[in-house]
Amino acid sequence: MAKYRILIGLMVMAILLASIPALAQEATDEMIPVAVVIPEIYDRGVAHFDAGDFEQALLDFNLFLLFNPTSSQGYYVIALSYINLEDVDNALENLDRALAIQPIVPELEAELHRVRAGIYGRQNQLANALTDLNAALDLAPDADTYFRRAMVYAALEDVDNALADFDSALELDDSNLALYVYRAYVYSTVGDLHSAAEDYYTFVGLIESDRTEGEALESGGVQVAELAPGIVLSYPISVKADTYFSGIAVSADGTTPIDTLLILLDEDGLPLTADDDSGGNGIAFVQNFVIPTTGDYTVIVANSLRGGSGFVATQIYLTEEPLTN
Repeated sequence: MAKYRILIGLMVMAILLASIPALAQEATDEMIPVAVVIPEIYDRGVAHFDAGDFEQALLDFNLFLLFNPTSSQGYYVIALSYINLEDVDNALENLDRALAIQPIVPELEAELHRVRAGIYGRQNQLANALTDLNAALDLAPDADTYFRRAMVYAALEDVDNALADFDSALELDDSNLALYVYRAYVYSTVGDLHSAAEDYYTFVGLIESDRTEGEALESGGVQVAELAPGIVLSYPISVKADTYFSGIAVSADGTTPIDTLLILLDEDGLPLTADDDSGGNGIAFVQNFVIPTTGDYTVIVANSLRGGSGFVATQIYLTEEPLTN
């Protein structure tokens, strides 16, 4: 459980942080009120912003606010400029100012809460991030915000709400590959390996462009094959009931960064258990899964979200006693 808490914590930070640059590119005049004074100053600031000259953009946006002191949009773009200059204190101050002006167009108000949640995520203030994401969803619900809130709930170990938000996000956008992988992580935190494996296998089905059928894997044996985004490796194995299954998929040369995913399928091709990063550094590692029935199973190896190309070594162990590290 502890290792998954660490992984979830790292992932939620990455997701909330990643939202900031993407939002920064949306500094347009779409949400700015029509009745403003000297809008060309704002447009000039946007041009500087788009060119990456954030210092000059700040000068223009501050000048714009002198003539339009009640413009939430003005404070918003100033906050975005400060974010790009890594000045989160001034960014937060301007987001607060923007939110203090009422009324605000709901879409802009939701955006302000989302951006502030991203900053709070950077500061590991997850309770504050949650409050802002709640407000954003009340104003303008979308899949991405449900996704972010799901990860915050997961980091706070509120698994039920996290899973509910993943479900809501997928109802709005079932093509978002990351949702399946991260929901699988959350299922893993509560030991629901079957649900996690189902999500991982759904993800594999969405990314698969070609499948390589390998030779049968024997206990202790290794198969090496080339893996790249979209390629899925498939290995048959014969197993007995109550045997402990362990498997690992790792870069064959030990240096090429490859994010692997390993899934065990039953005789009917249904996922039983899976793993993404338990081996550390993107290494998939399943340990001591108890085989339910005797039969011919399949080990699937594919890329996870971070991808990577190169040769991957897949090894399994079938033991009568649990395998120890």
